[in-house]
Amino acid sequence: LSTSERAFPAFPIAVQMIVDAAASTDNESYILLLTDGFSWDSEAYASIKWQIERLNRERNTAINVIILGLDVEDDEIIEECKIMSTVSKGSLYTDVTLETIDETFNTIVGLLGGNHLDNCCMQGLTMEKF
Repeated sequence: LSTSERAFPAFPIAVQMIVDAAASTDNESYILLLTDGFSWDSEAYASIKWQIERLNRERNTAINVIILGLDVEDDEIIEECKIMSTVSKGSLYTDVTLETIDETFNTIVGLLGGNHLDNCCMQGLTMEKF
């Protein structure tokens, strides 16, 4: 499998799913993006950042982006991920490794409400080929 596969980029699809979901106008929305940096598309993601910021200004609820950089080696991509995580107060970027990914997911679950997550939070999941 190529880590540079871009046939079905998940990030724009996730944003569109949130825009299309009626529940996103009443509740905070979260996109969890796991990237190794190889499939990062700087131009497209800059446009998505602008779109999310515009939506966050126009809505009563925020679209938050949580980015996990899995062994990302390119400093420029790390910086772009950090910039992307400024779209809302609930957004963040963190570096992870295969050794720390379980702990990181547990931390994120805790940030999002622990065991109180119900099925409405799992309405749509999408994954980019990795």
